[in-house]
Amino acid sequence: AVALGALQALSGLGWSLPEAVIQEGFAKAHWPGRLQTVHWGVHTLRPMQLRAMEALEERERVLLVDRTGGGKSHVIRLVGTFYKGVHLIFHPILALTADQLPKFTCGSPDFGWIEAHNLDEIGKTDAVRTKLIERITKLDKLSTTTIFLFSSRQFVVRNKRFCGALVRAARRGGL
Repeated sequence: AVALGALQALSGLGWSLPEAVIQEGFAKAHWPGRLQTVHWGVHTLRPMQLRAMEALEERERVLLVDRTGGGKSHVIRLVGTFYKGVHLIFHPILALTADQLPKFTCGSPDFGWIEAHNLDEIGKTDAVRTKLIERITKLDKLSTTTIFLFSSRQFVVRNKRFCGALVRAARRGGL
C-alpha cells in the first residue's frame, strides 16, 4: 500500500509508469518486513522503553522493572511484532495474562498475523494445544507471523511437548 501510494504520488508529479509495469514489479517484489498500522493507545515512548528497545535491537538481554502501567508490555509488543516468530512471556499472575492477551492480538493477511495465547488455558484442551504446537513447529525465520505465548513457569516445566515445539522453532530461527 505504501509503495503503491508513492507511485501514485510520483505520477501526480509527472513520473508515471504504465500499469502493466507496476503490476509486474509488485509480482516480483519480495517483502521480508512488515508495515502495519496497529493501535495500542501509545503515542510516544518513554525513555525506559527507548533504552530497552535499543538494547534489544543489539540483541542484549533486558530486564524491565517498572510500576504497573509503566509500559513494559508495550516494549514486548513492539519488539515482538518487529522480529516476528514466537515470543514466550512469563507472567507471575494469571490475571495479568487475562488483561494483556486481547491487547496483543491483531493482524492482516497482507502483512502477517499477530496472535496471543494463554498457555495455561490452552493446556486444558488437547485439540487446541496440538494445533498451536503444529503452528509453532512450522514457523521459520521467513514467517510473517508473530505468536506471543503467555505462560506461567509451571506450565512450561510440566509440558514437554510445548518445550519440544519451542526448541524446534528456535532451531529454525522462529523463536
